[in-house]
Amino acid sequence: MFINVPKLVMGQMPWGEPPSPATQQAKRGPRASEVQELYGSRSPSAGGQAS
Repeated sequence: MFINVPKLVMGQMPWGEPPSPATQQAKRGPRASEVQELYGSRSPSAGGQAS
C-alpha cells in the first residue's frame, strides 16, 4: 500500500482513529440525488447551431 502524504505530515495524521461519519460524508460530497445541476454544465444539444 502506498500513501501520498509528505513525511512532515505523517506524524500529525490521526492514524489511531477512523474518520467520523460526518467527516466521511463531507469528503464524498452530496449524493447524486441531492445535486440540482452542475456548475457550468451545458446540454450539448442546447443553444444555437455553430456556423
